[in-house]
Amino acid sequence: MTGRILLSLLLLTVAGGAFAAPKKDAAAKPTAAPVDVAETASVPAYTFYDRVIDPMTAAIRLELAEAGRNGSFLDKRDGAAVAEHYAEQGYAPSWIADGKLTDRAKKVVMRIASADADGLDPDAYTTPTISIGEFTPAGIIELAKADVELSLAVVTYARHAYAGRLEPSSVSPNFG
Repeated sequence: MTGRILLSLLLLTVAGGAFAAPKKDAAAKPTAAPVDVAETASVPAYTFYDRVIDPMTAAIRLELAEAGRNGSFLDKRDGAAVAEHYAEQGYAPSWIADGKLTDRAKKVVMRIASADADGLDPDAYTTPTISIGEFTPAGIIELAKADVELSLAVVTYARHAYAGRLEPSSVSPNFG
C-alpha cells in the first residue's frame, strides 16, 4: 500500500518534471563551490536581477528563508530539502504558471486532501487554495508562498506515507 502511494506521488511530480534537475552540460566545468543548503535557506542572497527582472525568484527565496524553521527536526530537514530543490532550479516556481496553480499542482492538492485513504490526516498538510489566481489576480508573495507551501506538503506527505506518522505523546506522557 505504501509503495502504491509513493509511486502515485512520484508519477504526479516526477513524470511532470516538477522535481527534475536541470540538465548539465557534460563539457561544462563547475565554476563555484557547492551551495550550502542551510546557508541558502537562512540568508537569502538577493541580486538586483531578482528584485527587478524576476521578483518571483526573490519572493520564493524569502518564503524559503522561513520554510521549515518552526516545528520538529524532520520539518526542518524537509525545509532544507525543499530549499535545495529550489536552489537547483534557480528558484523558479514548481507549481505556479501564469499566476495560478498548474493542473498538476491541483491534482497533487486533491491527492493530499484525500490523505485519509492512506491512514493519514489531511489536515496535517498545509496546501494552497486550488483557486488561487483563478478569479482574481494573486500577488507575487501569495504565489511564492503557495508554491513553497505545496512543495513542503508534498515532501512531508511522502515522508509520512513512507514512514508513518506518530505523535510521541500518544505513546507515553514522558515523550512530551
